[in-house]
Amino acid sequence: MIEAEAKICGYPQAQPADIVKTLTQLFQHDEAQGVVELDPIQPDLIGAAFSATVLQEQGTHTETLDRSILLGGSTAWANLLRSAKDLFDVGTFELETWLPPLLEGKLFEELWSIASLLPEVTTALRFFAVDLYEALLKQSEGEVVQAAILNNLGNKYSDLGRREEALKATLNAVEIRERLSKKNPDAFEPGLAMSLNNLGALYSAFGSREEALDAALKGIKIYKRLVKRNPDAFEPELARSYNNLGNRYRNLGCREEALNAALKAVEIRERLVKKNPDAFEHGLAMSLNNLGVFYSEMSRWEEALEVSVKSVAIRERLSKKNPDAFEPDLAMCLDNLGIRYSDLGRMEEALDAALKGIKIYKRLTQRNPDAFEPDLARIFNNLGNRYSALGRREEALDVALNAVEIRARLVKKNADAFDPDLAISFGVLGSIYRENQDLEQARATF
Repeated sequence: MIEAEAKICGYPQAQPADIVKTLTQLFQHDEAQGVVELDPIQPDLIGAAFSATVLQEQGTHTETLDRSILLGGSTAWANLLRSAKDLFDVGTFELETWLPPLLEGKLFEELWSIASLLPEVTTALRFFAVDLYEALLKQSEGEVVQAAILNNLGNKYSDLGRREEALKATLNAVEIRERLSKKNPDAFEPGLAMSLNNLGALYSAFGSREEALDAALKGIKIYKRLVKRNPDAFEPELARSYNNLGNRYRNLGCREEALNAALKAVEIRERLVKKNPDAFEHGLAMSLNNLGVFYSEMSRWEEALEVSVKSVAIRERLSKKNPDAFEPDLAMCLDNLGIRYSDLGRMEEALDAALKGIKIYKRLTQRNPDAFEPDLARIFNNLGNRYSALGRREEALDVALNAVEIRARLVKKNADAFDPDLAISFGVLGSIYRENQDLEQARATF
């Protein structure tokens, strides 16, 4: 790599050893004596891109990266994960595909250390995260560790749209943590509450709404008790649970209960954001988004729009800093914002928000269709409504057909989860056919 860069810069005779010596002197740090010659650029996107290009052209990336990890340990892993995230969707780089082979032969302690370096929220590293936690599970010993790994693995499976595997892993985590909590509630109830919260979301994804609500209520009962003892530690999780509880109530048509839970989540998170915006703004945006949905379903249109605009503003700001983590949620909020504008008859603004959201979802779906196709179908469906409201019927028909095509494919995989969505898309498609005076197609669709 050093030889290649030297040639590109016009110094073909430069010796790698001399270059390394010079770089070492330039970047040396001796804090005790206050010696800092030159601070390295962090993150060094150009350096990462150059290194990836050379490794890709030479076809020796596995050997070179193995050597780097052997020499650099956790620092090398941190830089590699950061580069894979930063170069995701840039050119032809696919650093995330280089990572799984590097896990081979690694012992549990090193795998656990790598897991600690993963970003909490990431799109680029979703596949690698599953490979990593599967490797950890194979080597894990003891129920405490296994439950933690199963809980995280369930989340990672869910991120990839692998819902059956996610449900199985999360059920196993809940089973272990329930057993451990009976023996020592102080030690294990926090973990149990977290797993119950995750279980509720997964049951909901499968259309098992009563089971989803039951799991969510069990989790929130534990968190309420924990918050009384230690609010600083557990209020963030209580807010997350209220946020999810609102969704569980909404799915059962319990609108007042859903709104009440969402308002509690927003109240807690607004208070947390005042203390630490970097840590809690993401959660606040999520709760504001949900609150907007609940206000809308109760015909409180102006309030719905107000909180939705706030949610999008936060998500746009976060996405500029870290698109890998926050673009999926931004797309969802833009879709919902389009609906809020439509509710108030502001159709051009509604269309603009939907088009911004669909642009993001199309890009995400190319990389991970299992995770993002359901969202893409939903926003196609809503975009059909936007075009139809503006009299742009050909465009409305085109996107409505796209929504039906995706959801029909999803129903073949999981009818219980996606049948209701497919019915909605057929309804939208039928309405568009009727507006186009194609009554035969409309009757067939309805």
